[in-house]
Amino acid sequence: MGTTWGTTTIFLRLFYRVQRVCKYIFIFFKLKREYPYELKKIHRFIVMKFALHNGERKEAEINLKGAVCQVCKAEVIAKCGDVKIHHWAHKSKRKCDHWWENETKWHRDWKNQFSKDWQEVVHSSETGERHIADIKTPKGLVVEFQHSPIKPEEILARNTFYKNIIWIVDGKRRKYDEKKFKEVIDPTSGAWEFWYYSPLLRDWSRIQKPVFFDFGGPKLYVVFEGEIKDFDKVDFIEAVKMGGNGKTLLHLLKEKTKIAKIKDEYVRNSIKEKKEKRTFASVRKRGY
Repeated sequence: MGTTWGTTTIFLRLFYRVQRVCKYIFIFFKLKREYPYELKKIHRFIVMKFALHNGERKEAEINLKGAVCQVCKAEVIAKCGDVKIHHWAHKSKRKCDHWWENETKWHRDWKNQFSKDWQEVVHSSETGERHIADIKTPKGLVVEFQHSPIKPEEILARNTFYKNIIWIVDGKRRKYDEKKFKEVIDPTSGAWEFWYYSPLLRDWSRIQKPVFFDFGGPKLYVVFEGEIKDFDKVDFIEAVKMGGNGKTLLHLLKEKTKIAKIKDEYVRNSIKEKKEKRTFASVRKRGY
């Protein structure tokens, strides 16, 4: 009896220890997924394409020293290696523009489609708050290129701060984003028009501003006025350059919305007719 009780006690102690370890592991990964992202966002090394050198905006060059950040005025150093794209980085970790995300080649390729004077422009509010816009035209249109995860609260804050803003979202960041998005817009798919099926649409379809998804091809996909439609990347770039304030782009979007609604109505009618024909054929086969 004593031996059995002792074995049971040892087993229970081992069980509770394993349970406690599993609990700590669960908490660790939960915090790693949710909270540390914000910490990294605030205390990371901020890297940029442009910095101020003797009062002028300069790109990173080898042996170019004495440059400062456009926002916080802290010293930055030129990083011009052979692996990563050339950029400026803060000499030390510090709080700078917490909205800024470190550049990828995707960011740089998009920015290079526009004039250098439009790239990484500091936008100031009446309260003195300052942030770097990825692209800001002389007429005040801001284009933000988003690759990293972003919380809805920050999207709302940026929309309020910039007001006249358009988003370009990298649709290739997560493995299945493109596949699920394409299924939502495919009339032959079981997920057709079921927006919640797509993580991209769940995250971005309710922000009240035009959102374009870039999957790396010649076409973008835009969510505008409750519709999803394709948009040529070249047309988008030219519309931003021509309009400056976004009016040309909005006009094109409205025209495409009308066309998309006509196409959707045609597709719905076609599907409805096919269903009716199948139903009629089934009824005839049964002899009713």
